[in-house]
Amino acid sequence: MTMRRVLITCVFSAGAYAQATLQLSMGRAVDIALSPEGSTRVALAEETIVRSETQVTQAKSALLPTIDGTFQARNQTVNLRTFGFNFDFPGFSFPSVVGPFTVVDTRAQARWTVLDFSSLRRYRAVKAGVDTTKAEAEVTKTQVTDQVARAYLAALRADAALEAALANVELSKAIVDQAQSRKDAGSGTGIEVTRAQVQLANDNGRLVIAQNERSRAVLQLLRAMGLELSVSVQDRKSTRLNSSHT
Repeated sequence: MTMRRVLITCVFSAGAYAQATLQLSMGRAVDIALSPEGSTRVALAEETIVRSETQVTQAKSALLPTIDGTFQARNQTVNLRTFGFNFDFPGFSFPSVVGPFTVVDTRAQARWTVLDFSSLRRYRAVKAGVDTTKAEAEVTKTQVTDQVARAYLAALRADAALEAALANVELSKAIVDQAQSRKDAGSGTGIEVTRAQVQLANDNGRLVIAQNERSRAVLQLLRAMGLELSVSVQDRKSTRLNSSHT
């Protein structure tokens, strides 16, 4: 059994796509809802997972050793006379200035608390929180998928109801024309024309209701998908149903 598809013209909330007509299937609608440009609930769930994983990294850092280090290098020249070295031998002169030469000073210090039970308990708690957050994100995705699927089916039902209403209006118009023709030919009565016109008016009223219901159903679908609600909906017969929210 092949499902009919709803045609919608929409502007994506993230602006990643230009305005274009999308031929949606249920799978495509769910994919859009679960994408980064889709449902806000899914995006928030993903951000919560990232934040939880960051907290795990921070908690784990407390269990690792801490290493501090310094490095110094200097180039200097020393005047030995300032330190009291003043040697003068016959035939030999001891230099009074030594250098330039380089002095390197490197130091390192490491600290590691082997049994830090408080940090260990915090790390385990935060790590368990990540698993909980991921499970909640999966639940959120399932809920969004279910919501989009139900909204999509509702849009299909509204689309079918609109097509039926359009067909009824066309049939009523044909009956009015036929009744009027029979009256003009002398084989019909005015009451038949009036009755056909009343039926046409009733069908036009049902058509307006069907149009509003279909517009509302598509707006619900777009809201479930996480897209903007300022859209223009088009059915297979090119009937424009403009729906916008301010």
